[in-house]
Amino acid sequence: MLRHHADFKTSSYSARDAALASVRFLTPSQGDTRYNAQLRVEVRFGSTRLTEYGNVFACTLRITEAFLTLKLVDCDIPPGTERLGDREQASDMKGHMDQRNKSIASTKTGFSAAIKAGKNVLASLGAHRSNDHSNEAETKLKTEISRKRVAALSGDRWKFQEPLGGFLEGRFAGGFDEDCLCNIVADGGNFSVAARLTAFPKNIIAVDVSPPKLGKKLENASLEHQRLVALAIARGLVKRGEIEIELATSLIQTSEDLHG
Repeated sequence: MLRHHADFKTSSYSARDAALASVRFLTPSQGDTRYNAQLRVEVRFGSTRLTEYGNVFACTLRITEAFLTLKLVDCDIPPGTERLGDREQASDMKGHMDQRNKSIASTKTGFSAAIKAGKNVLASLGAHRSNDHSNEAETKLKTEISRKRVAALSGDRWKFQEPLGGFLEGRFAGGFDEDCLCNIVADGGNFSVAARLTAFPKNIIAVDVSPPKLGKKLENASLEHQRLVALAIARGLVKRGEIEIELATSLIQTSEDLHG
């Protein structure tokens, strides 16, 4: 007779450059079994330094948008169940409280600073709003922020971005005190789930470029930017995919031993 407890092993964790991005499955919670489990995945972003030709060229790589894709084997995500990013997360509000307050403060001075931080969000509010409309602007901006940091997409895929623009930094998912990524169910006793963290080439950005005159040339879709991404691949910081650039991978699976 099988004991209904989780018997998982995590393997094949690989971050091309953990300083830039990482993804890692967490140990399943108590109560998870081979047949029904909550998937918890820690996703973090940061930055890494890239140099070439004996520091003749140097820059810092950052990420502006990334995607997490799951490959499920002998298991599935039950239709209609909630996934991380389906609703407002408390961590979203905490993570952006300071940024939102700064943006709201700027509404009293004509939105100048906030427009610079994120034109798309604030354009809908209108730069001509008066001081009397600051509360309304705060409510709308709060809604935009809380719904866009992590989004659950179709195809067992999630999107990570900063609502007001800017670089991904810190933890975007993970932690036993937070909601799980999703629930999975399996008919048999053995299954595996692979996670792949990726970004489009245009979302790999170079900052703090040296010499500074090269900075303007490293814009998205430019030949210099393509060479930059190729250099990052050659250095093993990221991995080339068919369309997207691979940042990190992780795998969780049940062990083949069934305990009686």
